[in-house]
Amino acid sequence: MSATGFATPDDCEAAYYAALQAADPEAMMAVWAETQEVLCMHPGPNARPQVGARAVLEGWLGVFARALDVRILPVCLWREADDDLAVHVGEERIVRAGELSPSGVLHYSNTYRRFPEGWRMISHLATPQASASTPPTSQGLH
Repeated sequence: MSATGFATPDDCEAAYYAALQAADPEAMMAVWAETQEVLCMHPGPNARPQVGARAVLEGWLGVFARALDVRILPVCLWREADDDLAVHVGEERIVRAGELSPSGVLHYSNTYRRFPEGWRMISHLATPQASASTPPTSQGLH
């Protein structure tokens, strides 16, 4: 893992998606803060929060082992930042090999913190886009 951060949250996000596309665990972990206070939750029916740098690495090794032949096209729809914390929310458009149009969409939330060495990711959450036929589950807060 790298002890060097990124100049901006946008640079960190670009490196994250480059590492994801390349299925490169070393490049992926260079994006993440080297702390136990990081969290990653991949989409899926058995999704569980992975807390801590080691758990995050193990999660990404599992994703990369599946050798998915897709492109991820991130589109940031909202961002908020202050001096030391930034949150980006958007869509990850999934394009399968040989196709031109996205075949699926995930919603994401990426959180970045500025450390003395620069910006690093501290949280990534992704969830599938609900289909039009999926009824709302509640009218509560979540």
